[in-house]
Amino acid sequence: MSSDTDKKVALSLIDEVDNAVQNYLGVNLVWTDHPDHYDSERELFCKKMIKQLDLAEKKAPNDNEVIFKSNFIKAQVYGCYQTPFGFGKQHKKAVQCYEKLLEIAKVKGAESSIVYMKYGLFASLTPVVDNKKAIEYLNKVIEIEGEDSEFGIECAKEIAKISEKKGGCFVATATLGNESMEEILILSEFRDNFLNKNFVGRSFIKSYYSISPYFVKFISTNNLLQKLSYLTIVYPASKLVDKLLSKVNK
Repeated sequence: MSSDTDKKVALSLIDEVDNAVQNYLGVNLVWTDHPDHYDSERELFCKKMIKQLDLAEKKAPNDNEVIFKSNFIKAQVYGCYQTPFGFGKQHKKAVQCYEKLLEIAKVKGAESSIVYMKYGLFASLTPVVDNKKAIEYLNKVIEIEGEDSEFGIECAKEIAKISEKKGGCFVATATLGNESMEEILILSEFRDNFLNKNFVGRSFIKSYYSISPYFVKFISTNNLLQKLSYLTIVYPASKLVDKLLSKVNK
């Protein structure tokens, strides 16, 4: 089979995967649920899509167009790929895909703003990448496209959200994966309206924010640790704080 035919077969496989991914995952770059919401069907789907993309790359391993398109889709699939042990390992693979995309863009002699934008949005949604990186990549899009362009305006809005976002409870957010969860809102209210208004409380917050990132690094990417954290720390603490706030607000 000629190299041109191999490339056509590879691109055809990638197109099929792209359609399936868009129908199943939509526009989601990262899919982080409550630790109890593991979806075995989604895991099997993501696993199947990655295998098909690997097959496409094997058909034309030296073709940048094939590798670029494959990794562009892989990055999204890995971002939504949850195993019973969490998202961490898969999110790190998504990072590898984004890095490969940027390498190919440089080889082509052009910087791809859509890659920087997707990478920046992905980085803002996962604990695997620092938010500073998210802002760096989104700013890169603004540099390339211009601040008044459609992409530039969208990226500026995302940077504002990241920069001005009021931090939730680190451990609770890592445990639940969503800052709108009831427990996180309760603990954040306690921090802002009670602890932050006295010296002892502010000292506690300072100590907590210096220590908690070390726990978050392990909790946020492992479902078992998330469940243990929820049952032994987050749930009991939120219930205790809720009772305290109820008494204070009477």
